[in-house]
Amino acid sequence: MSAPSKFFDLHTASGSQVAEQALHRIAQLYAIGQQAHHLAPAQRLALRQQKAVPALADLHVWLLATRRIAVAGSGTPRPSSMPEALAGAAALR
Repeated sequence: MSAPSKFFDLHTASGSQVAEQALHRIAQLYAIGQQAHHLAPAQRLALRQQKAVPALADLHVWLLATRRIAVAGSGTPRPSSMPEALAGAAALR
C-alpha cells in the first residue's frame, strides 16, 4: 500500500488533520505531474525543477516536523505511512 493510500485510510477512519494535510501536499505533486504530462521532455523537466522540486522539499520538511511532533507525544496520531513517505521523498531528492 502506498503512502498516499495510508494517509487516505487514516483520514477516512479518524478525520486526522495530519493525514488531510499530507494528502493536500501530495495532491499538489500529482497536479504538477498532470501539468507536465503533455509537455515535451525538456519542458517537463523544467516544470518539475521549477515546481515539483520545491514542493517535494516542502513535503519532506513538513513530514520531518510532523514526525517530531507526533513522536514527542503531542496526542497527534503518527501515521504508519510517515516512514514510507519520508523514504520516498528522500529517494526522489
